[in-house]
Amino acid sequence: MSHLVDIDPSLRAAPLRFQDITRNDGSPVAGSSRRRDVSPVAGSSRRRDGSPMAGSSRRRPRSTRRGSASSVSRPDESSSQASVQSKRGSLASRLSSPPPPNVRPPLPAAVHEEEAQEAAWEFVIAETDDTALREFESRAHDGTLPTHEARVRFAMERCMAFNTGRERVLQQVGGMDMDAEMDILMTVETEVHHVPPSLAITDTLPVADRYAAWERGVREVLARPHGRAAILRGGLIARIAIEFGLTAENALQGPSDSAYDIPNDRVILAPGGRTLVDDYLGDSEIAILLGQVGFHNDSLWPDEATFRSNGWDGVWTDWHEAWFTETLAILRSPVCPTSRRDQWRSTMRQLRYRSRSA
Repeated sequence: MSHLVDIDPSLRAAPLRFQDITRNDGSPVAGSSRRRDVSPVAGSSRRRDGSPMAGSSRRRPRSTRRGSASSVSRPDESSSQASVQSKRGSLASRLSSPPPPNVRPPLPAAVHEEEAQEAAWEFVIAETDDTALREFESRAHDGTLPTHEARVRFAMERCMAFNTGRERVLQQVGGMDMDAEMDILMTVETEVHHVPPSLAITDTLPVADRYAAWERGVREVLARPHGRAAILRGGLIARIAIEFGLTAENALQGPSDSAYDIPNDRVILAPGGRTLVDDYLGDSEIAILLGQVGFHNDSLWPDEATFRSNGWDGVWTDWHEAWFTETLAILRSPVCPTSRRDQWRSTMRQLRYRSRSA
């Protein structure tokens, strides 16, 4: 007796397995297994003529089963802890290790020119802008700036900040009260940098007289023994000092006696851990040079912070010179305008944009 065999169409592409064979009534053929999973699979339910049953889908099903807990591979806890400890050790070693050394090689030592062999000061670059520093270092290493005097002239031509420092050693004299002497010297220091009210531009001063008052105050500050410090500051203040007659010769004189004899906390760190001193300007003296009006933020020139943070790259450019010349001409007119700090900030930003987009 023959048996009619019905084969599921979804299994035709796969090799025929004996346990998948059934009779017309659905009972398995002898020898086949009854353990077959008969749960329907979406998309595989069909009639005998091959047409899909109602509710079935032709889309291939996505497996939603997840591996059992026993089949999921978990990292070994001991190896995980070892990895954490390794990371901690690496971080600790980075934090405890010293910072990388300065990649810039030390500058070649400079000497004084023959006619200035007895000079006791030495040139120290004080400009902080990286571009200006690299330009100076490049010239120093290629041998074009072998002397202190050559380096001073190089910095002055570009209005770069620098110092002409000199070592100072305070020695206690027997029987002298150092505390009392220091108090006296500090008082002298204050008097040296004192600015009388007559040098300031007052709020009540007529506009037409502002420039004359400013020029009078500038000349008096620059005429002081330490007035040469205006050149050392670089930037706008150095350019104002040059405008009113200070030259490289003033810088080449070295620190004044007041810088050497009167102690102050404005020291210069030189190579080898040495401490040098030089002339400097007090805050009131700087205010006179920049033409501060009264006790407000109005001034003839921008303050140093505003100037240096808006377009200053450590070197005086043609754009700076054009702006300085134009502003100076306006100040010499009867108008003699002043600007607030925020106005100067806007002006300096425009100058920076014009110089960098040229």
